[in-house]
Amino acid sequence: MNEFNKALITVAERAKNQEKIINVRMMFGLIPSMPVNCDKIVKKLTRGIPKHSTFLRLWVGAWRKNVSWNHAKIIAVDGHMLHTGGHNLWDRHYLKDSPVHDLSFELEGRIANDAHRYANEQWSFIQRKQHTIVGYLLKKIPSNWEVVTQTRVVISSFPKGVAHKFAPSFKIGSLPYRERLEGSIPMISIGRYGSIVWKLRAADDAILAMLNASQTIIRIAVQDFGPVLVPGTKIPLPGLKWPRPYIDALARAIWERDVDVEIVLSHPNSRPGGLGVMAGANYGNGWTCEDVASYILNRIQKKFVFVRSKILRTKIEKKLRVCYLKQKIGHEYSTGVKMGLHSKHFIVDDVCTYIGSQNLYVCDLAEWGVVVDHEDQTRKFMDEYWNPLWEASYTGEDCDIEAVMNGLYTVRDNYRGILYEAYSSSSISGSTCKGSGNMSTSTELYSEDTDDTD
Repeated sequence: MNEFNKALITVAERAKNQEKIINVRMMFGLIPSMPVNCDKIVKKLTRGIPKHSTFLRLWVGAWRKNVSWNHAKIIAVDGHMLHTGGHNLWDRHYLKDSPVHDLSFELEGRIANDAHRYANEQWSFIQRKQHTIVGYLLKKIPSNWEVVTQTRVVISSFPKGVAHKFAPSFKIGSLPYRERLEGSIPMISIGRYGSIVWKLRAADDAILAMLNASQTIIRIAVQDFGPVLVPGTKIPLPGLKWPRPYIDALARAIWERDVDVEIVLSHPNSRPGGLGVMAGANYGNGWTCEDVASYILNRIQKKFVFVRSKILRTKIEKKLRVCYLKQKIGHEYSTGVKMGLHSKHFIVDDVCTYIGSQNLYVCDLAEWGVVVDHEDQTRKFMDEYWNPLWEASYTGEDCDIEAVMNGLYTVRDNYRGILYEAYSSSSISGSTCKGSGNMSTSTELYSEDTDDTD
């Protein structure tokens, strides 16, 4: 917070010297049981900035609807500079002992406009909800008080009495036109708003389309695939389930197109920086590498009728590789804490890559990320991030094939896996593969209504 305060002091001085108003919007996620004190944050951020002689305008807001909130990680500046990915701005998670691993990148160019415009809808949602009767009543309650309501929005502004109550929308026309940068590469921004909007989850469809387009290899670095569990069990929290559309896409890629799939996961229940259970720091939902691999096998069995166990085992041994995050020093720090992974990153056919905030386990949050559709740049990303990550992490010891095959007994999402019998000559029953390509994920991922947790 101190560094942000210093930065805003610099911005305020620049704005005053130029006699030009600079707008700063900061959006937080209003996580249940973790209220955001917007007034307190504004006070800390503006310490040392005069209230009545500044050209700085600051808004701090947060929202929640059902179990949706902002989960995007975006810093966009003047429609030209952009920082995005998986990093949260939490000191003890990243800057203290046993830090969590993460991935973000900085971009320059018109892609930053997309980030500004994506944020507009969230700020508009706050304004719309505060204009309702319920919103009028709730805004009288301090923002740091926990309120049990389906929807809550909070916002504070600086300077009081000078800045408008609500943050202005970003408009491209307010900025000077910029030519396309020399040497620019094609990018696509993909996002979702959670339950702010009804059913539409564009980023989910985009990710599915990428996975379904794979021809040679899919590489994935994520926190987990399985749903959040009841603590100390392998029972998903009520209403939560595995991300079947994504798992089915991986199953089809392996079985139909002979695609290799490589996955790096966080160690289950990794907690960085000495943070305890009550701190909410939990990187990994509790599932093992064998659990993830077994569920992919389970979906192959259910999608393809005539899969024999011996053939399936051989295919999986050759095509599916799953491991936990490691470094050259091993899988844990000197403190004994196992390494946590918070990246949301995947590469398709080594020609395009996604970096953003969206997990692949089921959660209906507001997310945003960027797809880089450029082979040379993708390979540079691989040289800098994926290749060292995979070289250190994959040792072949995290995903035992016997445990994977035996894991087909496990009941997941109220669907019982087909019992595995080694080298059984009988065919395995299941449903035929239905659909492909850019299918809607709403009903499969979220049933009739949206739900889930971070």
